[in-house]
Amino acid sequence: MLMVQCYSVFWLFTTIASLKMLMDRLNTDQAEEALQEEKDELDAMGKMFSGDYIGRMFILIGTLLLIFDCAGLFLAYQYVEFRPWQLVVFYLSIAALGGELAHNIYRYRGLRAEGADVSAILTESIEDLHSGWNLVTLAAMGGKLILGVLLVLWTVFSS
Repeated sequence: MLMVQCYSVFWLFTTIASLKMLMDRLNTDQAEEALQEEKDELDAMGKMFSGDYIGRMFILIGTLLLIFDCAGLFLAYQYVEFRPWQLVVFYLSIAALGGELAHNIYRYRGLRAEGADVSAILTESIEDLHSGWNLVTLAAMGGKLILGVLLVLWTVFSS
């Protein structure tokens, strides 16, 4: 049970950190120089590595994060006694994670094409602040946050 408790606390903290990074990125008052710095970093990454390598790297990192989240969702399903509204949050979080995964695969599919403009594809992902997909990402993060809190409450404080 100690491993589940540690995992639940770690999953909660990583979800909070991810949500904070997302909210900072969506902050419209972000300084123009910080946005330009991110664009320069992505441009340098696009010039340094091939699109095929960057695509594989995003797939690997995305897969590892998805496995991490799936383990947290499984533990939440296993240990938390859900109320009906919490069960709705659980299933909506799974649906939002699936939608976000499909969108990321669709977005980065062009990285593997021969002669793809890697810098433009990566820069487009940070410039797209007003997309509806940001709401899906926000829903997934919010649902994981609620489920992380529930998992911590049911495992750490109920034993």
